[in-house]
Amino acid sequence: MDGPDPVTKPRAGDARAVMAVLAAMTLVAIDGGMVSVALPTIARSFAIAPAEAVSVVTSYQLAVVLALLPCAHLAGRVGQRSLFTCGIALFAGSSLCSAIAPSLELMIAARFIQGVGGAAIMALGIAMLRANLAAPRLHSAIGWNAMTVAGCGAVGPLLAALTLETAGWRMIFLPAVPVALVSIYCARAFPRTAPGPAGEGLASLACYLSGAILLVLAITSAGQRPWLAASFAAGSIVPIAALVLIDRKHAAPLVPFDLLRRAPLRMGAIASICCFTAQSAGFLGLIFRIEANPVGGIFTGAIVASLWPLGAITAASLAAQLERRFSYGTLCTVGGSLLAAGLGMAAVIPSQAGLALLSLYAFLCGMGFGTFQVPNNRNLLLGARPDRSAAAGAVQATSRLAGQTAGSSLVALLLASSGPVAPRLAMAMASFFALAAALVARRAAHVTA
Repeated sequence: MDGPDPVTKPRAGDARAVMAVLAAMTLVAIDGGMVSVALPTIARSFAIAPAEAVSVVTSYQLAVVLALLPCAHLAGRVGQRSLFTCGIALFAGSSLCSAIAPSLELMIAARFIQGVGGAAIMALGIAMLRANLAAPRLHSAIGWNAMTVAGCGAVGPLLAALTLETAGWRMIFLPAVPVALVSIYCARAFPRTAPGPAGEGLASLACYLSGAILLVLAITSAGQRPWLAASFAAGSIVPIAALVLIDRKHAAPLVPFDLLRRAPLRMGAIASICCFTAQSAGFLGLIFRIEANPVGGIFTGAIVASLWPLGAITAASLAAQLERRFSYGTLCTVGGSLLAAGLGMAAVIPSQAGLALLSLYAFLCGMGFGTFQVPNNRNLLLGARPDRSAAAGAVQATSRLAGQTAGSSLVALLLASSGPVAPRLAMAMASFFALAAALVARRAAHVTA
């Protein structure tokens, strides 16, 4: 298995290794912002309701949630580098399939497969750096990764708007191909490791996938067929219980119960789920509210939307200085409160207020989101032993995607049931999740202390 071996001397390929991870993270980070901005256009192109278009995002997020822990678990059997590069190739190939999909159903299927590739990238990127970089370079690489993700979040809406205005929504999926080729080439700087035992953990994997799929079916059918959803949920109990019994015997279980038993990490994961639920529901609510605003077009709306990740970049750039002066609990409380305030004010301002106030509140949301995420992510990613870094990365990424999936599902439900007021309701409900994130993180800080 890939071991916990942060090296003490720099290698000649360190820069290429960091570039491989940053390029791969660019793929997954820029995808969300571009596809979210394109959702209203995709809905019109396929002549479907906005709520149906949200499934383009939800299918991707569900796939990542399903595949993250298996990817982290299987890395020791096939090698981190091999699984990482396969994930990049799968992501790029599925992105190309999304671009040429002739129907919404095929596009959703391609996006689901794309999410599996994204899961391998998210689960292994930081873990590979942690296993191959010395401590100073590792901390720098984590900082560069945070800036890359935030920067892509800012560029994504603008690039999507420019593409929608000039070339159509299908072209937003094509830039993934050249970026993926760069990442795969640079990933050769990582050493190739021998695969581990093929049979170990297959029972855990089967139980996890069957239980998770049943839970996903329960969630997706809850709105229209509650009795069917209840049946799926009940059916998931058996494989989940079997998974718990099997993994109790393993030192490195598929579902990292060993990490989640630690209260600070467990509560940090819950806080992350709440924060990303707020971020996803609030951002999608903002996109659909801008779409309904009579002032400006797609590009104007994308400029407003890009102020959210720009606020996150601003906060991330100050993170090092802030973390030296303020505690984890203080920063997360302030960040969650700022995010809640921005979402709440964006929800209640009248439509005739125009885009100026929405721009201000979007930037405030981004500042709060970045102030919260930097210390909380550091708590999650570095709160485990080096040999469990892939599992810690999977916990962090699973928390993020669980929150994003919950947020986008909430928006889809509101769009289907609440009509024109749905974007406002989404931002208002997101504000409560942001406050919950602040409270949970504050409690986690007290447990840590």
